[in-house]
Amino acid sequence: MSTLRGCCGGAGVARRNRGDGGLYWDETKQRWIGVATVGYDGRGKPRRRKVHARTKTEGNERLRELLREVDRGVDLNHGAITVGEVVEAWLRHGLNGRSEATLAQNRHLAEVHIIALIGKKRLRDLRAHDVDRMLAARRDQLSTSTLQRGKSMTLSQARTLLEACEYNPLGAYVSLALLLGVRNEELRALTWDHVDLVGKPAAEPPTPPSVRVWRSVRAGGDTKTRLSRRTIGLPSQCVHALEQHRSATQAAGRFRTLCVEAGLDAGEWTPRELRHSFVSLMSDAGVPLEDIARLVGHGSTKVTETVYRKQLRPVLTSGTQVMETLFDLPPDRTSEVADRS
Repeated sequence: MSTLRGCCGGAGVARRNRGDGGLYWDETKQRWIGVATVGYDGRGKPRRRKVHARTKTEGNERLRELLREVDRGVDLNHGAITVGEVVEAWLRHGLNGRSEATLAQNRHLAEVHIIALIGKKRLRDLRAHDVDRMLAARRDQLSTSTLQRGKSMTLSQARTLLEACEYNPLGAYVSLALLLGVRNEELRALTWDHVDLVGKPAAEPPTPPSVRVWRSVRAGGDTKTRLSRRTIGLPSQCVHALEQHRSATQAAGRFRTLCVEAGLDAGEWTPRELRHSFVSLMSDAGVPLEDIARLVGHGSTKVTETVYRKQLRPVLTSGTQVMETLFDLPPDRTSEVADRS
């Protein structure tokens, strides 16, 4: 027959198996007390925790829950630790290697939102609905980018965007981001040394054109993670976009060299200004707007007036010439009439 164990003169209960803890009635407190060993201190002395219950059944359940937490590795000796303390520990020790900007942003978000709303709550008592309520409380204060998940384009939208990239200076950037999934910080760090637009088609197996994503504009220049360093094959549309971009880049560089040779400020001019200069010079020479529009390939003069309004000469002389003929005004009198009007 099992031995009985009593306490404080109260009723005894059957001895449990080793590791199952103990349960007894405390006459003074009028409660069932459950006791379990939850660990050992630095000297090897057992550390015990107690649970209290009004009934034996409730006491058994609370004791079993205590033992389950021990089995899961929960540190019950820090049961009073709060969410705020855990967040502070993460801010101090969990962001090693991150940039100063990232550290400052994370601390601001943690202090203003997490610690301010649920920082005093015990970590053991934290539940999912607590986090939901915290987010709901901040929904009207935070921008959608803070609370909402990222959006993605439909296939139709992506195709439309790629078509618009054909002659846009940003076309190569957008094409690589959309067709390769490369991070923006990685794209901004790409140089032509990282790009192979030819590959090795004669190799066995053939090597396609590729881009080496090995750097980023993050602090220190490294990618976000070690596995982020990768070499990616280039789709044909990316190859085309990069070839166009390189051609434009080379033309711009040669144009700057030519400006220096001509004694012009190379930093002030780009090949794009040549077309604007053409419109301005033609307008200064008195060429009609309709002719300029046809020469630059515009479907109407409205486009020319809208795009090149700063280059067009606003002086109309046809009416003046008619008045000179009708009234026999000398050329010098024409300017006087214009000034008086």
